Amino acid sequence: MNVLRLHEKLREAGVEIVGVSDTTKPAPKSIVYGPVRVSFAHDPSQAEVESVQQIIDNTSPDELPENEQAAQTAIQIAQELNGTDIRTLDAAGRNKLIALMAAKLGWVKGDFTLDIRR
Repeated sequence: MNVLRLHEKLREAGVEIVGVSDTTKPAPKSIVYGPVRVSFAHDPSQAEVESVQQIIDNTSPDELPENEQAAQTAIQIAQELNGTDIRTLDAAGRNKLIALMAAKLGWVKGDFTLDIRR
């Protein structure tokens, strides 16, 4: 289970948590759900425990956090455009280039390089 993505999804759902860990070691104000431990900001109610279980059940084990998904997309775009003459880009190619430039300016975390020929 990707604990970063699970943490993100629990926060988005409004669950008051301190964190998510890939350990099953018990801790105060924490519940172990299979291979992960969720630490709550307070003693969780039964409804919160069930809500977290539903979110875990609906989370793919390999699901990446949004910033990592964006970084993967940026890397794929860089690979597609690498070596391309900028004058030959169609509208879709220019849109990809703009998105990639935005990512390169720091909107996306990730390491990639791009060689566009002119």
